[in-house]
Amino acid sequence: MIIAAIAISVTVAGIALTMGSEDMGALFLIVVLIVIAELIVSGTWQRFYFTTGIPLFKKSIRLPDPPELSENLLNERFPGGFWVPLRFKQMSPHEIAFRETLICFHFMNYTPVMHGLVRYDQKMNELHVIGFANWFIVALIIFFASSFPDKSTFFL
Repeated sequence: MIIAAIAISVTVAGIALTMGSEDMGALFLIVVLIVIAELIVSGTWQRFYFTTGIPLFKKSIRLPDPPELSENLLNERFPGGFWVPLRFKQMSPHEIAFRETLICFHFMNYTPVMHGLVRYDQKMNELHVIGFANWFIVALIIFFASSFPDKSTFFL
């Protein structure tokens, strides 16, 4: 994720510099600060980061029996292989947060767009998986949308 963030930051910096706008430079600085903040809260497994946000994915499954939710079991089951490995962290007895590995030199790298939470609802006997948009993806969309001279062409 750090390598992807640096690559995106360099690309965005190049675009901002070619535009020559003071507003774009300030907006680029905000994007960089968001990337840094996101790396910190994601890397330190801050609960609020993994439980709130713009949902991109939701899936619920009714289960006949309570699942055995274990961060160790999930980390073993999703080692990565061809893709960047997922990492899991127990937030509570019934909640496990997930994200891509922050530092990974891997054959197939991509820009991570989502982090999330696996939650077991005891009352309904349902397992919920919720994926939230990464902050810097939202910031980049706003940055690129604001870079269009005629804003109406971006939103058509």
